[in-house]
Amino acid sequence: MSQDLKALSILLNGQPLIFNIDLACLAARRGYLKLDKWMSDRIRDHGELFITTVVAFLRKKVPQLN
Repeated sequence: MSQDLKALSILLNGQPLIFNIDLACLAARRGYLKLDKWMSDRIRDHGELFITTVVAFLRKKVPQLN
């Protein structure tokens, strides 16, 4: 299990960001990730690019937001 979580951590720190956001949401639903902490860290690391990517992700996943 710890090996799986280590692999998840490596994946979530890679690219592309939109894939990582999708994976992070899934991991959070399964209880493997604290989504708020992960997002705060990504905002700190990637800034506006990450926020813009999150907005694009939400627009794709929840078309009613458009």
